[in-house]
Amino acid sequence: MNYGLYITSMLQSCKSADEVAKLAAEGQVLLQLIEDSPKPVVAAIMGSCLGGGFEVRECYMLTFILFTSI
Repeated sequence: MNYGLYITSMLQSCKSADEVAKLAAEGQVLLQLIEDSPKPVVAAIMGSCLGGGFEVRECYMLTFILFTSI
């Protein structure tokens, strides 16, 4: 379950440009694993899904979106 990604804090924890590049590469590998999975992977989105979260959603085979708030 993902409650959002705090990219600013992740980048601030990096000490060099190489660490930032490594972080980005690891994220790309993870998203590629999701996209290439032989099993169905589903995203369930409740509420707004903006920026990078919207792009990550594109890796999933099926997306359910709930527009109403609780």
